[in-house]
Amino acid sequence: MNTDWSSVGTEQAVQCLRMHLVQGIGPLRFRNLIEHFSSVEAILRAPRRELERVKNIGPATSEAIRERHDEEFVEEELRRAENLGIRVVCCEDDDYPALLKEIPDAPICLYVKGTLSPKDNTALAIVGPRRCSQYGQEQAYQFGMAACRVGMTVVSGLARGVDAQAHLGALDCRGRTIAVIGSGLGHLDEHSNRKLAERIVKDGGAVISELPIDRPADAENFPPRNRIIAGISLGTLVIEAAKRSGALITASQTLDYNRELFALPGRIDYGSTVGTNNLIKIGQAKLTMTIDDILEEFHHAAEGIREIYQQLTFETTSKIEPELSNEERSILDALSVEGVDLEQVLNTTKLPPEKISSGLTMLQLKGVVEQLPGNRFARIGVR
Repeated sequence: MNTDWSSVGTEQAVQCLRMHLVQGIGPLRFRNLIEHFSSVEAILRAPRRELERVKNIGPATSEAIRERHDEEFVEEELRRAENLGIRVVCCEDDDYPALLKEIPDAPICLYVKGTLSPKDNTALAIVGPRRCSQYGQEQAYQFGMAACRVGMTVVSGLARGVDAQAHLGALDCRGRTIAVIGSGLGHLDEHSNRKLAERIVKDGGAVISELPIDRPADAENFPPRNRIIAGISLGTLVIEAAKRSGALITASQTLDYNRELFALPGRIDYGSTVGTNNLIKIGQAKLTMTIDDILEEFHHAAEGIREIYQQLTFETTSKIEPELSNEERSILDALSVEGVDLEQVLNTTKLPPEKISSGLTMLQLKGVVEQLPGNRFARIGVR
């Protein structure tokens, strides 16, 4: 390849991408090939007969490796990456997430929009359903804030519901967050949370995928996506999960990788918390009520977290002031700790009713406002 793709990835990453795009080559077969040949370059030079000596590499796969070596498809993929501001990072690169590299089925390559950082070695995954309760959204937001406040990166899947609120909590705390998506990064414009993805990148985080740039979202993409969420993190907090839930797949993968699993207890008569309650019941997940419960397991993992944990108390953990928009601050200033009715909020702020409604919803998610009986609202947590 004569073209200089250094703006897209290292030479090693470009070579790994060639393998990544070969039909039938996944992380486990790639690992077998590397163990046999020691380098990607040697794999790409190897004759078919030598390739077929490797475990699980048959004639069809060896033929695919040889054909892909000369195809223009790889250069087109790199061209697309360059045009979209995407980097290709392979497991040999310095900024490939260290925790992810440890799992047996680590992605050959990651497509990265944004910035990866050594700080991501102390990451917490926060997962749950798209359709979750108001309580689940509030807790996802608060745990996202709390995790970033103690120096952790928040990892989730960019979906609506729990994922989005965890990302927002991290962003509003001016912390780091990584979104792992179930499509190629070329489909971000079609993503329901596109604006959130843009904010994550703008604020110094990253949106990542192992899928080719133009691969659309599909149900079969999400279990492999979930293994990246589990593998890139020290542990996973499950906010809500029904009996059959994608969050439970991530929980299972977390345990498979010998990482810590946490679960927020929920109502016993609520369908979307059956899975989380059962994780606690059978002893697979630690019952989690505050960030302190997580830090008790993590403080040994990294120097920064250990120092914070030694100084932290529940009181300091709980006093987290979120970032508020001008409209949200105006609404909050119109409230009191005793409670104010909706009509008074409208009269005080002079904001349109729809702005009041959406603002109050966001303030409740951010944990600074609660709704009282009689359509009254009271401020909490922020003075």
